[in-house]
Amino acid sequence: MLKVLKPLTLKHLNLAVVVFAAMLVVLMMTVMYYSAEKNITYLAQRYFERETKVGSLRMSYHMVRIEIAVRNMAWVVQRNLGNPEAMFQLVRSLMENNPEIAGSSISFIADYYPEKGRWYEPYAVRLPNGDVETKQLGISSHDYFTQGSFVTAVSSDSVHWSEPYLDQDAVNVEVTTYSVPVHDHTGKVVAVVDADLAISFLDSIMATKMVYPSTRSFLFSKVGNVLVGRNDRFAKKVFHKAIHEEEGDNRTFILDDDGTKEYIFCQNVGGPAKWTLVNVCHEDDILEGLRTVRLFLLLMLVAATALIWFIVMRTMRHLERLHEANKEKDRIATELHVASEIQQSMLPRHKQVSGIDICGSLVPAREVGGDLFDYYERDGKLFFCIGDVTGKGAPSAMLMAVTHSLFRAFSAYENNPARIMQYINVISCKDNDSNMFATLFIGVLDLPTGHLYFCNAGHDKPFILSKEGKDRKSTR
Repeated sequence: MLKVLKPLTLKHLNLAVVVFAAMLVVLMMTVMYYSAEKNITYLAQRYFERETKVGSLRMSYHMVRIEIAVRNMAWVVQRNLGNPEAMFQLVRSLMENNPEIAGSSISFIADYYPEKGRWYEPYAVRLPNGDVETKQLGISSHDYFTQGSFVTAVSSDSVHWSEPYLDQDAVNVEVTTYSVPVHDHTGKVVAVVDADLAISFLDSIMATKMVYPSTRSFLFSKVGNVLVGRNDRFAKKVFHKAIHEEEGDNRTFILDDDGTKEYIFCQNVGGPAKWTLVNVCHEDDILEGLRTVRLFLLLMLVAATALIWFIVMRTMRHLERLHEANKEKDRIATELHVASEIQQSMLPRHKQVSGIDICGSLVPAREVGGDLFDYYERDGKLFFCIGDVTGKGAPSAMLMAVTHSLFRAFSAYENNPARIMQYINVISCKDNDSNMFATLFIGVLDLPTGHLYFCNAGHDKPFILSKEGKDRKSTR
């Protein structure tokens, strides 16, 4: 006998709607939770990648400053090899002009100056009160001929950063040393210029407050020694994992440490040191807030209607993203404006030099650009340059700043524009993986005589204006 099914009542229909709405809420909650987890993780990763990159650039900035200063010092030492007594003043000058350096020495090969004995090592050290003290450090009990930094620089005839070590004979702190060999007129290595960088200084550079307080930061040498950070089993595990990952300047990977997921962010520090900056963050720290409110969100979502909740949340998320996008756009515009002001401030103002009226103006196509000019007077000579870097925008502006700084640095000691151009070219070409270049015109005007010496690298030939107002193109 067939049973007749009763028609669905409004109560049943309402119950079905409630059940369906509850299932829909649970489904939406599940989808949104995992979506939020994915988005939060993604944003955290981008944050750490950015902070790691910033830390690497900050580290590279100080290292490049020291490297340029020591290489310049090696060049000055080479020019003054005939005056051994001048070495003390040179090493003192290096220390006084570079506050990052804890100690510096000029170590000569055995018996290079017979009157000075077997060991001759003018040394300067920064005292706790900030003063610089010089002394002769090389003696039989301090045989620097056996020290790694000296041996490596002489044997390899190349610059290098040493592994960290405790300098008990000099500054009595843990340091890493940058060494540059010095050659005589025959090309033989006769001395090594060293600069000691205290590990505590590196630690202060990396002392940046992170969003997650449990974040751990490390600075590894190229062989895995820990320069900054706690040297424990976990640090070794992180470095071992990092060297087996895909090569590249910026690397992100996940490490499973005894069941705990760790996010590892690696950034190579440029230059000959080949150090690696690493930030480590627990997954639990990233998702702690989300997991805490998970139950609360579920109860709130069940209490609300699915459609209203969905519309409101979707609208809010879009508005928030739009707001963040506008904030980011404003931030970028502000930073570009500041960068433009900084670039303009690097250029000299209108002035007169020994009766010569000099003025210049730079109007970049974008906020910042790669055009540059500079001039200043030294020792009765007017030094000036005009340059144009390939491309536009921030990359060109960065190379423009580097070229401007190199012009100022090398022209401070050299009067020959061709040599200044050569020095700038050598430094600019080193490690220039992006293959960016700049055309540059360097001139040196002898103010008493009116003679102009110049070197042209890539610019059109200059025009010479006669007294009659006629112009003719230079043949050189």
